[in-house]
Amino acid sequence: MEMDKLKQNMQKNVREDIAISKWKEEMHMKNRKNKKIIYGVLGSCAMLILGIGIITIQLPFGQNNETLLQAKMEKDDLSKEKETLKTEININKLDEKALVEYVIDAQMRKIDAKESMVDLSFAIEAKLPKDFEENCSVVGIYVKGENPKKYDVLQNYEFRYKNKAETRIITLGIGFRERKPMRDYYFADVKKVSKIGDVELKITQYEDSYLVIFSDKAVNYDIETRGITQDELIEFLTSLISNSKSYEQITAKEEDVNVKEQTNFSDKTYPEYYAGTYVDKQGDNVVLLKVDTKENRKEICSKLSITESKTKFEVAKYSYEYLTQLQNKISEKMTKKELPFVISSSIIEDKNWIEVQVTTNKESELKKIKELDTIGGAISIRYSKDGTAKTDMLREKD
Repeated sequence: MEMDKLKQNMQKNVREDIAISKWKEEMHMKNRKNKKIIYGVLGSCAMLILGIGIITIQLPFGQNNETLLQAKMEKDDLSKEKETLKTEININKLDEKALVEYVIDAQMRKIDAKESMVDLSFAIEAKLPKDFEENCSVVGIYVKGENPKKYDVLQNYEFRYKNKAETRIITLGIGFRERKPMRDYYFADVKKVSKIGDVELKITQYEDSYLVIFSDKAVNYDIETRGITQDELIEFLTSLISNSKSYEQITAKEEDVNVKEQTNFSDKTYPEYYAGTYVDKQGDNVVLLKVDTKENRKEICSKLSITESKTKFEVAKYSYEYLTQLQNKISEKMTKKELPFVISSSIIEDKNWIEVQVTTNKESELKKIKELDTIGGAISIRYSKDGTAKTDMLREKD
């Protein structure tokens, strides 16, 4: 009995499959007939269909999910095809002989790119190698403006992408109009030009590092990498250029090109208790104070135009006024070429010190820098070989 029942079920399934197959064939024939009718109407009433053709074509297909899905896939494929940029890559492979060093006088401040007055989403969402961390650190590079004692002009933004072990790194500098990202070295004799889409780039390779410089839509780009492959570099550059925006699209307002200065003191001096300000990884304002009191918190938040309840406070050793004066001393000696081994110097507010990059590790030379620090411990020295940092910090101990 069970065998008979099984046979009956199998015969039933076969009959149902045949019926479904015939139904599909009939529907297919109807669709073909509908198409022939439509084509006939189009041939005899071209002008009429031109006005209502979209409605007529949609009627026989409107309830066919497979057809609609296919149309969507074709549209997506077309969109992807448009996004594909034609590339022509020419790498300039140079050695250290082509290296040209520059002296930089600037200040570095951590910022929150998502809270910035400009739209930097295209850089935040750039295509990165799979082993890279999702979050990137962002700083603003500030130079001196009309006031020779203050770093209050934003020169460029700098993004730093990396893997967890920090063995593979991509650094992206972004500046607007005449302001180009600052760096302490370049390569001379870069003759070969690459092209991604309509954008021309100069790509240099030195050992396991790449240096890429280009401009597009009044935005200047400067990319430096370490430990990534050429394919990963091209993928990063292509995604950056594909999603790039013009200067007008990136900046909210003309007057906002200079990000609002974090310090806003009317007398252009800093209170002795104030030690600096930065934005942490959570996007919160952090204010450093030498003396942490209720009165100082209230006053400094008023001067900085920030909300006290949404601000974190930390105690620091060096006042911002002291760090600024120390930075000015170093800059002056760099200008006078009294410290030829110093490549760059900048105030790192979240560390509450000045970071100085040098090309020597001789104690006699480093002493010339440390002597400027009358308190002691406010200077962090980083040794750099051929313009690229190779060793750990040589920070003076307290």
